[in-house]
Amino acid sequence: MRKSIRIAALILALILCAGLFTGCAKGRKVGPYRVEKNDIRNTEIYPYIVRTPHATWYLAQADIDLLGEETFYRELGEVLTEQEADFADAIDALRDYLTGDIPCIDIWMDFAGRTGNGKSDYFGAYCIWDMDLIYVYHDFQHAREGLLHEYVHYLTHKCCTFKLKTDFWSECIAEYISQFVCYNRLSHSTLTEEDREMYRQYGLTDANGEPDKRKVYYAWAAQARAGELIGMPYLAVNQTGMTLTEAQVRNPEIGALTYFEACCFFEWLVERYGRDFVFSHMAIGPERFEEVFGKDFNTLFSEWTADNDAWCAENLKLPEGAGD
Repeated sequence: MRKSIRIAALILALILCAGLFTGCAKGRKVGPYRVEKNDIRNTEIYPYIVRTPHATWYLAQADIDLLGEETFYRELGEVLTEQEADFADAIDALRDYLTGDIPCIDIWMDFAGRTGNGKSDYFGAYCIWDMDLIYVYHDFQHAREGLLHEYVHYLTHKCCTFKLKTDFWSECIAEYISQFVCYNRLSHSTLTEEDREMYRQYGLTDANGEPDKRKVYYAWAAQARAGELIGMPYLAVNQTGMTLTEAQVRNPEIGALTYFEACCFFEWLVERYGRDFVFSHMAIGPERFEEVFGKDFNTLFSEWTADNDAWCAENLKLPEGAGD
């Protein structure tokens, strides 16, 4: 009799422990945010969600298992803290052009590679603005590198008064806001001490000794225009993986520009013509540059190249091939 009672108690304890184990993520705190049961959508793949003021993260069980629960939630907590500050900065940067309150963006995780979407070496995050969601891929470091850029895509395509056409303008403003206007804590947190030392060595830092993304982009763009990066694989602003060639250096095509060049060129246009003017003319193709800006794309791009080269020559001390 007593033996049967002990066995029954043991079985009950095991059942209770199993229930606690399977439900341990729900109610867990990640920084100031609480993990909740997902009862919204895709509940089988994403059993949990975390809500922040600017985003709802859908947490996949496969990703938790992949990284291990402690590592997963520790890194997620760090990302959420950086994300909230960065997303708020992006909203402030575009405040004059926003249509109203900004709905929370859904962020779906896919570190385990279940969907097969966006699994490219070029992407750490990918915004699908027609569905108001961002996928994050690979790991948290890759997510940090691209998350703010993709959030700016969401803001500029869904929440702003101006209109965007062509990948050139879309990528230009996303890179400009996320890398030049905003500090981008997410991206900065991926830099190693070796990276920081290299930036200090070449003068690519700000007054506080922190890596200065603007200077880094100026330098890379100058080297690309000088032909020092020929043979380098890169993602062009037309979303195509390419290799930099002599032909592209001699006769640049607007859709085949590197992100470094496009971002710097866009900033140059903003400084020359004014932010309101440029932002209100991002629905044009290169054939209308002369009509809108008074000069065709090739002329404007050549003038920017000369100005960027002059600035780099005066302010930076980069040895030949330093960006290789």
